[in-house]
Amino acid sequence: MATSLGSVAPLVCGAMSGCACWIPVYPIDVVKTLVQNTEGGDSDGNAINVAMQLYNDEGVGAFFNILTPEMLRASVNHAVTFWVYDLMMGVLV
Repeated sequence: MATSLGSVAPLVCGAMSGCACWIPVYPIDVVKTLVQNTEGGDSDGNAINVAMQLYNDEGVGAFFNILTPEMLRASVNHAVTFWVYDLMMGVLV
């Protein structure tokens, strides 16, 4: 693919795939982080109760609170990974 579109194609595809992978799982990651940060092992520390409390306190936006830094990190990470993979496949094949 990189031979016909240049080395920009794996970078763009990698960045898009990195963002596409994070968007659906980000709310789950937010809940997981809140459960892990629960002090003292509260009885309300399970994922369902934490998600319900977060939704009741802050609404849907709380599940996507700091999504932009994650998107920037994921796009750079996956873009470089795809580019290096494509480069290595060209060398090895």
